[in-house]
Order: sequence, then C-alpha cells, then structure tokens
Amino acid sequence: MRVKNWLWAGLGVTLAALSAYGQEAASKTLGYEKDVKPALESAVCVVSREFQGRQFFMPTKEGCTPAASLSPVQTKMSGAMAEVLANYLVHCSRLFGEAQKNVPEGPGRLEKLQKEYRRLLLSDETIVGAVMPKAWADMSGAGLACPDCPGPKQAPAPRQVALKDLMPYTLAFLWPARLMPDGGVSFMICVGVNGLSRMEHPDPVLAEAAFSCVNKNGDAMEMAEAALTEAMKPDAYKAFKGDEAKLDYLRASLAKSLPANAAFVAEINKQALEKLPAYGLACLDCAAAPEAAQKTP
Repeated sequence: MRVKNWLWAGLGVTLAALSAYGQEAASKTLGYEKDVKPALESAVCVVSREFQGRQFFMPTKEGCTPAASLSPVQTKMSGAMAEVLANYLVHCSRLFGEAQKNVPEGPGRLEKLQKEYRRLLLSDETIVGAVMPKAWADMSGAGLACPDCPGPKQAPAPRQVALKDLMPYTLAFLWPARLMPDGGVSFMICVGVNGLSRMEHPDPVLAEAAFSCVNKNGDAMEMAEAALTEAMKPDAYKAFKGDEAKLDYLRASLAKSLPANAAFVAEINKQALEKLPAYGLACLDCAAAPEAAQKTP
C-alpha cells in the first residue's frame, strides 16, 4: 500500500511539473494574429479632417491604441512600427492612396479606410521586411517566440550602393511641379508630387533614402532653387511653348547641373552617410564623392 501511495504521489508531482512547464512555455509564445499584429496595427491610425468645407482623410503619427492596453513588448513593437512609418513616408503615401481607392465613399468610411490601410501595410513586402526584424528583436529580448510570425527574423546585411545610384532619386524629389501665373515655378519636395512616376521600376528603398536626404534640407533646397533660377534665364527656356515642355526643360537642366555641383554633391554625401543605414544601405563611395564632384567639368 505504501508503494502504491508513493507511486501516485510521484505521478502527481510529475504531472504538476509538466503542467507548469507547459504554462511557462505557453507564456513565452506569442501568436501573430493575437499579439503581434495588434501591436503593429496600434501605430497605424487614420483621422478625418475638414478643409474649406471638404472632408479628407489622412494617416496620423499618433497611435490609435492607448499605450496602457499594450504589454511592454507590444509597446516596443508598436514603437518599431511607428519608426518604420516615419522612415517610409513615400511608400506609405502610395499605400494610403491605394487604400483610399479601395474603400468607396459611404457610412463608416473612416473605420474601413483605417482597416484597409493596415491590411496593405502589413501585407507589403517592403514594410514587413523593415519592421519584422525589429519586432523579432523585441520579442527575443523579452525571451519570447512567435512560431507563426511572418517576415525575416534578422535584417539582411547592408546593401551597398554608390552615390550615383542615389542621385536620380534625389533629383526626383527636387521637382519643378507646375508653372505659376506670374511666370514663376512651383518647386517642391513632396511624397506625392515628384518624379518617381517617370522612373522605370523605381527602387522603393532607394527612394525613401533619397527623400530623407533632401526632406527639410534647407541647403539642398537652396542650391536647387539657385540652379532652377539659372535654368530659367536662357532663351532656350523662353522659346518652349506650353507649360509641360518648359517644365521638362527645367527638370532636365537640374538633372544635369546639380550632380555637377560640388557643393550639392557634398551635401548629399553628408546626408547619405547619416541616413542610409536606417534603410539597410551602405554608401560605397560617399567619402570620395565631394572630391570627385570637384573634378567634374
């Protein structure tokens, strides 16, 4: 009888240990749909605004889900998603435009639009490739695993690019957009109005990196505006008939003059050294670029 009691007691201890192990293992496992996806989506919000009597929708930097509703690791993943959205403004602008086309006018459009925008973001190869290594790092740091999570667990080795590969994308964002009634030119750096649509199979990562190099860059803008002013002086410009023909001439002039401007190339060189690593890129020749530009006739 004592032997039987000892066996039952031992079996009870074993079952309890197995149960505890199972609970511990379960507590260290996250599900993509249940845990990770909601954390990433919490950084993606769409709001409704009104301007001059017209309603429009726009993504916002503010997350939709209160931070208190997220666990510590989910909060980190939400922050990682917010960082990717901030780094990929051009790509996200295109995806948001696609979401607006997919969701027709009607009641509840704001909620439907937000849902569709989130779906497009989290099914996009560029966005998933950028955010998931960060999410995996957050989970790993907390001792967590996610068996059904998509995307790469680690960021790939930096892709090496030359400054000459970046330059066409830089020029695509220093874009003469339209002629003004007073004869001036509307010149802008914009995620939506730019020269990317004229490029054949543009690289979305290079585009984002180039945008980051010129966005809010007063020095680059000042040099581009000076080059634009010079391009508008020749008789060749004045001889063109029609706005689009004149704009094409100005765009071609900038594409020729700015890469030959040592100061402009040096500025893009400086920005590339700082900005490219955030996009998984490494500049092959950035250090030598200003000297090379000075030798350009």
